[in-house]
Amino acid sequence: MTTSPSQSGSNYWMDEWGAINFAVFLIIVGGFWLVYPTIWSEIGRFFTDLRAVEFNGVPVFVEPIGNHAFLYGVATEFLGIMSLWLFGLTAIRFYRHSHQRLISRTVTRAVFLLGLALFSWQLQIGALSFRSIVPLVIVLFGATLVVRGLWNIAFFKATQ
Repeated sequence: MTTSPSQSGSNYWMDEWGAINFAVFLIIVGGFWLVYPTIWSEIGRFFTDLRAVEFNGVPVFVEPIGNHAFLYGVATEFLGIMSLWLFGLTAIRFYRHSHQRLISRTVTRAVFLLGLALFSWQLQIGALSFRSIVPLVIVLFGATLVVRGLWNIAFFKATQ
């Protein structure tokens, strides 16, 4: 059942696709675990490789000592597949006339994950340093909010 804005309560943010979305996430995680059985040890190596970056003797950031190209590659694939799924889910929700907040939230998440996939790929090929990730994620977050606003203006404000 698709909820409408006129329904009472706070159920506007939940529809039948929420459970399907979570199921797809679990299937993708399980699939990646099967394809890359050493992924958990790679993640463990990544976290044990983190070292503090200090500024005037104060730790302000952590970054890995080595390059974790395999892990960045797997992350790129995972984030890319999840973003493709979310773009597809956006189209489904748009077609089914789901609540505009559901559609906006889904497209925003898809754009955000696609941006993270791009950053992960740039880390994998060595075109981006790990220190740039935090400011880039802040910029990406702002950009996704702009996308959400433009999406709402383009598709929903004219119908109200």
